[in-house]
Amino acid sequence: MRDAGSRVQAFVAFMADGKGRPGATMLDLGDGWMRATRVIKGEAALIDFQCDSDGKVVDARHPGRFPVLPQGNEREAFKTVLQELKFRGAETLSKVPVYYVNRNTRGYVIPTHGYVVAGHPNRGRKSGAVLYGVGGDPKRGPVALDEKLLGHLVGRSDSKTSSKLSAPVKAAISALAGASFATREDFYDAYCAVRGDAVDPLERHNEISSIYRLLPLSTMEMWPKKADDYRVARPAAPERDLRAFENLPKDIGRKAQLKKVSNVDSIDLLEAKRQFTLHQLYQDEMLGRNGTGVPSADFKPKVDAQRRDQLVASTPKFQRLPPHTTDKVGNCNTGASSLLQRAVDTYTEKNNLPPEKVTAASIFGIGSSHRLAIWDPLDGSSSNKSSKDR
Repeated sequence: MRDAGSRVQAFVAFMADGKGRPGATMLDLGDGWMRATRVIKGEAALIDFQCDSDGKVVDARHPGRFPVLPQGNEREAFKTVLQELKFRGAETLSKVPVYYVNRNTRGYVIPTHGYVVAGHPNRGRKSGAVLYGVGGDPKRGPVALDEKLLGHLVGRSDSKTSSKLSAPVKAAISALAGASFATREDFYDAYCAVRGDAVDPLERHNEISSIYRLLPLSTMEMWPKKADDYRVARPAAPERDLRAFENLPKDIGRKAQLKKVSNVDSIDLLEAKRQFTLHQLYQDEMLGRNGTGVPSADFKPKVDAQRRDQLVASTPKFQRLPPHTTDKVGNCNTGASSLLQRAVDTYTEKNNLPPEKVTAASIFGIGSSHRLAIWDPLDGSSSNKSSKDR
């Protein structure tokens, strides 16, 4: 069996040998480069290759989405573009399907985790699938050191959480007992002031990072998630979500259920996410933060304490399990269904269709019947139609 390198060489040679053959076109790009198109079993293959003065192939590359039109070869270029559009245009211009996905996460057997993806499932990374998920952001949210949180962080010596923090860290947290901070950055500054300059800044940063990891999920604000670098071996949760869609799980211990949503355009889903992200950017600017949880001289609060408290109160927080009593709390399914509901509402309204309520792919998609308020900071309103009406 040939290795990958040999197969690539054979493919390049096959493409370069297409001149004059049926179903093949050649376009001179200049500097020895040629763009070859060949039809193979009804599919169009496209590649650029470069030859030396003897006609030997010395280099090859994947072409761009659309060929550049070299001056003097417009007719040949038109023929190449026409060939590509004939076999790839329909797929390129086709409507992007939208799926509600529920999968099980580490430590869980049933598929309770939920999110939305626009794209074609089980086609690998190059499919171009786009994640539309909403979840708790560990770097954004208030820190209120009330009795409950203090007990969680510095409670009994035999508790699992408090045992992860050193005595000096617990003492610093205890010194801030009763204080309430609108952002992680405010807490960061206050903690550093208590610990003092005698402690190495890097050590203080590591201490605060460990505290952030122990803060309850209920302190996290709900924001759209972003997929990570696909090349890393141990990706973050959003990237794992996208991978589970691009390559459907085959292991018996991993489950993913998909539900295709018909009455929706992916562009409306994108607009719903942009609206949610606009709220996040506005919040960051007003509260003086950049999403890292670390204060920066470039980001300073632009509103007073009262207005900051109002902004924090208007922001949805993470709550894993029902009852979700207001449109300011929810979980991953709540966030995903809220984005999708907004997109579906837009689609049904512009096409004069009856309203449609979004549902999860799995009966275990707990929280999908609830809706978050997606707030518009430009006019101060929320898209918080009652979930009972949907």
